[in-house]
Amino acid sequence: MNWLGIPHIAVDPAYTSKMCPKCFNIDDKNRKGKSFVCTVCKHEDDADHNAAVNIGQRAFDDEVKKLFEKYPYNTNKRHAALKELFKQRHRSYMSIKPVA
Repeated sequence: MNWLGIPHIAVDPAYTSKMCPKCFNIDDKNRKGKSFVCTVCKHEDDADHNAAVNIGQRAFDDEVKKLFEKYPYNTNKRHAALKELFKQRHRSYMSIKPVA
């Protein structure tokens, strides 16, 4: 679907406000009001901007898109699969760039 010539891509917003776009750490403690500070890599941002970055990245993420297609009507399974995908990405980040 297009809006004024701009493509519209549906994105599941689960965990976007508490996930770090750098290391994929999902933690409730990452977000405090309008501030986002990752508890692992210390990435800092405005909380709303951080969520928007995560949404933008998901719009073009083929693995996320496949999960959306696999579980289009089962939100619980889709969210569990999303969380597991991002946990795997976080583990990969930590194996490459461990935080002291």
